[in-house]
Amino acid sequence: MAQADLRGLPNSRRAPAPEYGTSNERRAGTPLCQRFTTGNLTGTLASIEGGARGLTAVDCGAFLERAGAGHEALAAAAELKRMAGQVDVTIHALGILLCLPHILEVGETVEYVSLGAGNTGRRFDLETNVRIAEFKFIRWRGGPESMRQNATFKDFYELAAYATSKGKYLYLLGTRHAMRFFRSARAMDSVLSRNQALRQSFLGRFGERYSTVGDYFAVHGDEVEIEDMSAWLRTWRRADRCRWNARRGLLRGCGRFGNSRDLVFGD
Repeated sequence: MAQADLRGLPNSRRAPAPEYGTSNERRAGTPLCQRFTTGNLTGTLASIEGGARGLTAVDCGAFLERAGAGHEALAAAAELKRMAGQVDVTIHALGILLCLPHILEVGETVEYVSLGAGNTGRRFDLETNVRIAEFKFIRWRGGPESMRQNATFKDFYELAAYATSKGKYLYLLGTRHAMRFFRSARAMDSVLSRNQALRQSFLGRFGERYSTVGDYFAVHGDEVEIEDMSAWLRTWRRADRCRWNARRGLLRGCGRFGNSRDLVFGD
């Protein structure tokens, strides 16, 4: 008998409807779109897809109720998407702030710090009375990663090109892959190809003098201090417990965040 015909059977003979979600769950405070954002989403969707076989207009309301597929859930998912767009900015801001106690020396004072997306009208992420600095909160994977390389080169170049007697610093999450890039034979044309403003600035200053990143870095590499800030930002235990800056005892026991090897930070 087709599934659509089961509506005519007594309740005792019907297969129980899948319990995807209930009004009671929502009244109890279950997040509106939790069913679609936690656990095995593929399995959840497969279960809902299976339950949709034989669905008719008469059944739709009850089916959507069980599936947790309401307008409120859609609105909650849209809000999550909006918030996710701010994650990188939040990481950038918190990362810089948490680095400051490790960076600032005796007698050094902050003139400005730029925490928002881009540099919000300021030339660098940080300027003090003794240094200018850029921060890159990206995880290098060691494979083809031209976008990360391009962004890092831009920060290095702009620091190096800026006329100042202050120290120049580029802070990265690990330096091994970045240094390999800076010493590489990657063509300058490739690095500059996606940023016309950077390309014009670089060629206006150096012309065709440098054909590779390594050629440029061999001459200008000592103009900017490249430092690893990862030790300042995390000391994650493999038990997945947050032990941020455990040496100082900060943020102990702040819960599970997944595999510690996959944490921090954005791309």
